[in-house]
Amino acid sequence: MYPVSNWHTTLQKQLKLDLLINILLGLGIGTAMAAWNRSRPAQQVKLMAIGALGACFASLDEITLWSRFDDTLGTWLGLEESGVEIFMGTHWYSHQAFMHSILANVLFSTLLLLGMGLVYYKILKGAPSLSSAINYVSVYALTFGLSYFVHLLGDLAAPSGPWHGIQLFFPMEVHVGGWGMTWWWNNYDLSLVLGVVLILNLALIKWIPPLKKGMRYLPACVCGFALLLISWQLSTRGYDFNKEGYATREKASHHIQEEILGHKIHTMMAKFDEKMPFYY
Repeated sequence: MYPVSNWHTTLQKQLKLDLLINILLGLGIGTAMAAWNRSRPAQQVKLMAIGALGACFASLDEITLWSRFDDTLGTWLGLEESGVEIFMGTHWYSHQAFMHSILANVLFSTLLLLGMGLVYYKILKGAPSLSSAINYVSVYALTFGLSYFVHLLGDLAAPSGPWHGIQLFFPMEVHVGGWGMTWWWNNYDLSLVLGVVLILNLALIKWIPPLKKGMRYLPACVCGFALLLISWQLSTRGYDFNKEGYATREKASHHIQEEILGHKIHTMMAKFDEKMPFYY
């Protein structure tokens, strides 16, 4: 069902619109955290950047799809398997394994917290103690971790693939998800929802008076509503994307998107998707 030799170019598509969706997701969460923290403009930009990083970080295991992986990292590390074989394999460093786990989320969020705390205390001299520095930068680690976790939740709805879900509770040999509620890519409706969330939250951050504490939760409410809307969209796809046949599922996904968005918008999004220069 998953012949490795035919999947290199196909799998690289996941680095296009899927990457855009994760970036929009992280930026949206970053705006919500910036409003909640009543951050200054410079902090707002940092939180959005950290959110985007966190939402994409779980996909670091897709580095094995890099077109030069076998000639560089694969050779330097003495790996016997090709990058695509590793990607689709069952190693701890394969796709949907360690990097798609709660353990990885906690580990990298903690490293970010300690690293930023040390930089703020030792190098920037912005705090009288390491503990106060860590407390100051904790919002960044929280933003990173929350964005990372929402990415993992979203992956539960994807097809099971050769991994049978994600290894959420690594190192336990248990895979969860793989529900096949949506296709791996060309989820144009979801990217549009997240794009609207980002625009709306940016407007709210700009226009909400910073001293009105109650108003600072509005962007978070927008994100929460959007996630509920996305959950509803996924549950109403009405198609099992765990069926066999790549072309059949790809066609079904485009048909569903056209029904949701209409022919004109779907065509525009499809053309935009094809022009995105994210192959590598």
